Amino acid sequence: MYAAADGSLLIDAEHVEAAVAVWRFSDASVRLIFESATGDPLADRLLVALRTEGHRGLSHTEQRSELGHNYSSADLRDAGTILVALGLAERFKRPTDGRPAEVLRFTPSVKGSSDGDVW
Repeated sequence: MYAAADGSLLIDAEHVEAAVAVWRFSDASVRLIFESATGDPLADRLLVALRTEGHRGLSHTEQRSELGHNYSSADLRDAGTILVALGLAERFKRPTDGRPAEVLRFTPSVKGSSDGDVW
């Protein structure tokens, strides 16, 4: 396509480089727009909160506080389940003075989700 647009009968390196540049731009655009989208707005907000919190994770109470107490326990649980199913978070038990707290934390080992990536 780039060779034809250039009026050339041969595909030169510059035509291939132009095609690669468009591909990279398109790929970066799609990643920026869709990579963090889970299809659920609450799951996306929870994911941002979990990434900010880091390895410690957030208990259910901390999740409610972080998200402004605007969501039911069931909604938060469902959002967490989405993140776990997508491999973006994991659940574990954090010891407390009483009953252990169930905690949700970001899973940085997922491909493309290193701390330097933008979500």
